[in-house]
Amino acid sequence: MSITATFDGLEELQDAMRDLPEAIIAKVSTIVRETAQQTGLEVAANYPVGPTGNLKRRVRTDVTQDDRNRVRAVVKSQAPHAHIYERGTRSRATRRGWFRGSMPAPPFDSRMIPRAIRARKRMYERVAELLRAEGFLVTEQAA
Repeated sequence: MSITATFDGLEELQDAMRDLPEAIIAKVSTIVRETAQQTGLEVAANYPVGPTGNLKRRVRTDVTQDDRNRVRAVVKSQAPHAHIYERGTRSRATRRGWFRGSMPAPPFDSRMIPRAIRARKRMYERVAELLRAEGFLVTEQAA
C-alpha cells in the first residue's frame, strides 16, 4: 500500500501531521524535543563567558506538549544583551554622552539564529526519514 502526501508549506505539513497515528506522532515529538534540547545546549556552549555569564546561563529551551503528544519547542536567550551579542553595535553613547564603544558581531556561524536554522533543517530531515521508514513517500521540492 502506498501513501502519498504533498505539502506546499509548513502549515500544510502540520495539518497533515495531526491525522497521523499516535505512534508516529510520538516519534516525531521525540525528534522535535531532542532537536530543541540539543540546539539549546549547542548555543549555550558556543556563547562566550563574559563577566556575568548571562549569555550562557540564560539560554532556555521551552518544550510544551499537548494531549495528543504533539510538541512545540522554542530555544531562546533571555539575556537582556543577547541581541547586542548576536548583531553587534556601532559606536554608541548614553544620553549623558558617556562613550560605550562598539561591539563587533560574532562570526556568522557563531550566532544563535543560523545555528537554530541548521538544527531545524536537520530536524526536518529526521522527520522525513522517519516518515519514509513508516511507508510514506516524502519528496523534496525547491521553494
